[in-house]
Amino acid sequence: MVGLDAAITMHPRVWEASGHLASFSDPFTGCLDCGRHYRADHVEEARKNSKWWQRLMEVRAKGTWSAVVNWVKGDGEKLAPNLTSVKQAEAFAERDFSRYPGPHQLSESEFIKEVGGSESICPSCGGRLSEPRPAGLMLETSLGPVQETAIKGLSQARDRPGNLCQFRQRPSGLTEEIAFRNRPDRQGVSE
Repeated sequence: MVGLDAAITMHPRVWEASGHLASFSDPFTGCLDCGRHYRADHVEEARKNSKWWQRLMEVRAKGTWSAVVNWVKGDGEKLAPNLTSVKQAEAFAERDFSRYPGPHQLSESEFIKEVGGSESICPSCGGRLSEPRPAGLMLETSLGPVQETAIKGLSQARDRPGNLCQFRQRPSGLTEEIAFRNRPDRQGVSE
């Protein structure tokens, strides 16, 4: 491994050439009730690993809506207080479930819509999640003594773009080769 010193804050064209501006935009979503945030592509896994979801799936496997209603009025209040069925426990309990197939006969997405009101449910509290939005993974800053004449600079906690600009700074006595991946869609920046 070869150490390489590189600037953290660089011209936006460097970040563009490295692919960071185009490809680093993980969508995030947030709970409208508890305020926790999640990467949108990790929500389902986090929900399936949550204590309230695992316990609810055990209850669902029993195959009766009365077991689900009992969970809503009991464990649901403690484990998923913002779940729609828990917030409206009385109305949920008064529903005529005789017209419904058993909870174990519904698909997981149908079941979660019945109990949670939607498929977009917070893994922590059972609340509703906001629409996914791109996260700002790049920090924008101004380089210069005065804001009006400053140059816009971007930074991120990675040094890969530094390879594009400052690879000639390696020690002259170094015999080890540094591997650079040249891709046609990521050209170095020169001015």
